[in-house]
Amino acid sequence: MIKLLVANWKLYVSRPQQALKLISSTARASKNVQADIVLCPPAPWLSFVHNALGSKHKNISLGAQDIFWENQGAFTGAFGPQIIKAYGVKYVIVGHSERRRIFKETDEVVAKKLQAALRAGLHAILCVGETARKDFWKRDLLKQLRNSIKGLTRQQLNKLIIAYEPVWAIGTGKADTPQDALESIIEIRRAIFKKFGKAASLKVKILY
Repeated sequence: MIKLLVANWKLYVSRPQQALKLISSTARASKNVQADIVLCPPAPWLSFVHNALGSKHKNISLGAQDIFWENQGAFTGAFGPQIIKAYGVKYVIVGHSERRRIFKETDEVVAKKLQAALRAGLHAILCVGETARKDFWKRDLLKQLRNSIKGLTRQQLNKLIIAYEPVWAIGTGKADTPQDALESIIEIRRAIFKKFGKAASLKVKILY
């Protein structure tokens, strides 16, 4: 299985020079790694980054940080699957902890976005993670996962990637141990196994 590295720029890139510098450094680094790389710039930069990448970098793809579940309609500020695909996007992040926390996205909203992305043929990077490593962390993690993948088919799993992000260890000064991370990844893969079977559970990529 080829490794996957996802670089989420969030809202830190505000000038073309910054974007070009990041693209250039990523292109240089990509020559020395056996992995596929996904760059996820802010939405206004998608076209710019797509054009800057061109067709020279075979192992660098373009990703979006978010998506809406409709392709058209009265949805101010939203952008659907067909719009981002027109800019060369192949991957999209859904359910990021910042979207859940700041924008109050529920598991139901995440599930709708996930379905829309996969129906459009995009590779969907589903983010899941518990908010605290306490007594019920496993229950909370798996509830989020199950609610988000509700309704998916085995065929759709071919383009599903799961990103485990322990919310309690992001920007808090607390560190997730390799043992804790491994335990969480095992639980995620076990949940996929129970719902879709062994072959599917081994095929799905899980990022950290």
